Amino acid sequence: MLSRLAESFFWMGRYLERCEATSRLLLEHHQLTVQQHSVNERDAVTFLTDLLVLSPSSLNVEELIAQVYGEESNASTILGSLSATRNNARTIRDAIPGDLYEALNSAYFAGLAENPNPRLPGTVLRSQIQRLAVINGVLEWIAPRDQSFDFLQLGRSLERLDLTARLVAAGYENIWPDQGPATMLRSVDALSTFVRGQIPLTGKRVKGFLIGDRIFPRSIYFCAQTAETSLRRLKERDDSLYREIALLRSELEFSDPNASESAQLRIAARATSVAANTSARISSEFFRPAGSIIWSN
Repeated sequence: MLSRLAESFFWMGRYLERCEATSRLLLEHHQLTVQQHSVNERDAVTFLTDLLVLSPSSLNVEELIAQVYGEESNASTILGSLSATRNNARTIRDAIPGDLYEALNSAYFAGLAENPNPRLPGTVLRSQIQRLAVINGVLEWIAPRDQSFDFLQLGRSLERLDLTARLVAAGYENIWPDQGPATMLRSVDALSTFVRGQIPLTGKRVKGFLIGDRIFPRSIYFCAQTAETSLRRLKERDDSLYREIALLRSELEFSDPNASESAQLRIAARATSVAANTSARISSEFFRPAGSIIWSN
């Protein structure tokens, strides 16, 4: 597979996941700050910008909405990651299903046209999430399960791994003891799944679920397992490429489900590091040209 195609599929997966995850997180964080006035507004704003690794330029919730929704030039924002997804898809338009490109195009232009109300951003953010669900549905329905899908799935899994790890490490339950754990779950659409397990809704139990649940697609364990599987298909005989993420998956598979909070934070920090290191190795292995052939007479 051509390196430029592989790179575009990989980053399309990452940016698509980033757009959805950031939309959900902003929606739920805004609801939390509106409902809970026990925390200073500026502290609540800084909490989210730190989690998303954005410059802390916002001073109030209304400015936070504008900053996180963002502009096309910043791929860490909602609009920026959506634009980056479309740009990558446009460069490989002949290699992706037509329905997928049309769904991406519709979501992109709708995102440009909409401007979330700083006081009531929920309508726009929910519409954005629904459009992204359509895109992911088209992917699942008609995208061929070849190397292109492996690269897209790999990018999506690593982005989920990183974002879930940062969510676990953020400490919602420390600042908002009552609503923080539920907000963490809603931010990854996991509340109903968690409640079905009849587990006490505490910060420690929620973080344990987000770290090690075997069947929830956004848990750190599930993301590591999915990324490892994709890497094995792409480079079966080179275990150095997927060794680090396989070790993380193995550690989580046999770890204590009732681990201490310090152990949970250690796992989250390691997961963030593994996601970054694995992404760098993938870039070096698959995306960078080996060099040019110089022909001479």
